[in-house]
Amino acid sequence: MKIIIGGDLVATSSNEELFASGDGEGLVGKEILAVLQRSDYRVFNLEVPLSEKNEMIMKYGACLKAKTVMVNGIKSLGADLLSLANNHIYDCGTEGVMTTMSALEQAGIGHVGAGVNQERARLPYIIAKDGITVGIYALAENEFAGASKDRAGANTIDYLTSFDEIKEVKSKCDYLIILYHGGKIGYQYPSPQLQRVCRKMIDVGGDCVILQHSHCIGCEEQYKKGRILYGQGNFLFDHAEDRNELWDEGLLVQLDVAGTDYQLEYIPVIRENNHVRLADNKTKEEIMGKFLARSEDIKKDGFVENHYSKFATKQMDKLYMDLHGSGLRHLWLCVARKLGQKPHYDKNHIMLVKDYIQCESIRELILQALTD
Repeated sequence: MKIIIGGDLVATSSNEELFASGDGEGLVGKEILAVLQRSDYRVFNLEVPLSEKNEMIMKYGACLKAKTVMVNGIKSLGADLLSLANNHIYDCGTEGVMTTMSALEQAGIGHVGAGVNQERARLPYIIAKDGITVGIYALAENEFAGASKDRAGANTIDYLTSFDEIKEVKSKCDYLIILYHGGKIGYQYPSPQLQRVCRKMIDVGGDCVILQHSHCIGCEEQYKKGRILYGQGNFLFDHAEDRNELWDEGLLVQLDVAGTDYQLEYIPVIRENNHVRLADNKTKEEIMGKFLARSEDIKKDGFVENHYSKFATKQMDKLYMDLHGSGLRHLWLCVARKLGQKPHYDKNHIMLVKDYIQCESIRELILQALTD
């Protein structure tokens, strides 16, 4: 059984016509289409809700939205399954989650990692072929998209239950792939906490853990009998601002599952304007060379902790300013209290503080920065 997994997939204004018309060749080119077509199952992370709704939720960070007709482009890639466990699936609220799932179901595309409530969002997706069963379990860090008992949304990690759920899913399949939407954007190594979490996922039954969300290619760790990819990078996400090589590069992950083992291969892709193409031989060698070097780095004693500590220290000024707010805001709150008035708290700043507290990777970064 051959399964190929791509990173973040988002229709943007620059390529919405290609998506709407179902122009798969225009979006990814003939070579990538051929790679996808050679696989039995094609899996991507849909990093955007599909909705006609213009109203977005109140949150810190960008809100994303694409029209439901964009499913035509997704279908043209031969997508069989989309992970919805990410920090953007709830950007259009409950309605956006529901219209996304409905559009995918009408197009004959499966989804995992989100649902009408927490119970449904936690369900895995099981693939069976030639007597082999492969489970795919998708979950995300906690930001603004999590499902609850009575609210639609993403399956978000819970340290009291998620590892038990992974163990249960593994009991139902021969191989288990875990798609985890977590980590720090733009950071190409695991943080100490992230490494412990991903290793635990292997300990309780995962065979392969693939991290998305960082929008950059990270590094790989072979832990016990499992493989962990700390950052897959984007698949197709045209981002006009702050163009850089980290955003423009990604890896397709190709798994060949057979007998009692599986083979894993990485296929580098690069963004060109509003589409994505296979990397040429020279670029492929450069991407994989740096990837393998980072993968060697994390084998060194103390490297993960020391490198992350330096990274956190560099972020300290921004973190402090974000949490503290402007001097004028602080002055106004003091004056309001003196006058006996109810202070007015900026909603955007409240959302920022909430995100910094609830999101695992950001909270760890703050604690590390404050420790150094």
